[in-house]
Amino acid sequence: MLSAALLLLSLAACRQGGRQEPLPTRSFPEVQIPSVLPQEQLSDYVLDHFWDAYLDTTRHWLCDSTHIGGVNDRLLASQLASFLSILENSPQEKASAVMSAFFDQVEGYQAADTSSNVFSWVADAVEFYLFDPNSEIRSEELFLPFVSKLARSPFAKEELRTRYAHAAQVCATNRPGMQAADFRFVDVRGRVHSLYGEKAPWTVLLFVNPGCQACEEVVGTFESEAVKNLVANGTLRILGIYIDGDIAAWKDRAGQLPAHWVNGYDPDGIIRADRIYYVRAIPSIYLLDRDKRILMKDATPSAVASFIDNNLI
Repeated sequence: MLSAALLLLSLAACRQGGRQEPLPTRSFPEVQIPSVLPQEQLSDYVLDHFWDAYLDTTRHWLCDSTHIGGVNDRLLASQLASFLSILENSPQEKASAVMSAFFDQVEGYQAADTSSNVFSWVADAVEFYLFDPNSEIRSEELFLPFVSKLARSPFAKEELRTRYAHAAQVCATNRPGMQAADFRFVDVRGRVHSLYGEKAPWTVLLFVNPGCQACEEVVGTFESEAVKNLVANGTLRILGIYIDGDIAAWKDRAGQLPAHWVNGYDPDGIIRADRIYYVRAIPSIYLLDRDKRILMKDATPSAVASFIDNNLI
């Protein structure tokens, strides 16, 4: 995952502003934890101060194609991934506040040294880790407070602000804790269903295309005997919804999807048109409760499978 991230993060060297002496490099400065800090406050302290030393504006550091604020880009990517992974396991209110404060620190650093490449690199890296469908630590909830500010920042490239604003809109739609938007779908026998008409304590909603390799891997996640038993006893409903326009092709391949799923297609094209859902990549997975409240949005198969194993089986 790290190498994929770095391919997306290649940046031009920063301007040196006429400085004559070579600027120094450094290791990533670790958080200095007070020895008297109670154990229960350790995680919050690390999150609140993770970037303080790195984003200290009192010195200038080397900025080039491989050094971001003086730190090797691979090391910085690893540190960012660690930071975001800690946030994933934090209460949502705390995590959102930390991401918002992190953005403010990055923007403040850029304001203090406008020749720095830190702002652009961090913006690209955070977008990859939290919003790219190929990232294993993607989280729209963590990305939302960051990208909302990014879309308004004077340091964001003007040509990217529209993309950032759209990303913020995507993240704000069908958020965890909200009730999922209802829609109708048609099964292979022509019967009309609706999301809210499918009654069960738990629902896995998958936007899938029969036959795509990534979809086949997801199918395997929900084919165990334990999952089939949950479906059979009414505890779990699995909906496989096709959202593209080639209905004849879908009907030809619908039999490739498991028989214990409820499989159908969107006859109105409203999902693909991004009118109620924003499906950025196929497959896309939601986990819903009895009231169709969203517990997980655009989740990884392993995250949903883990929830089922730990809470339903």
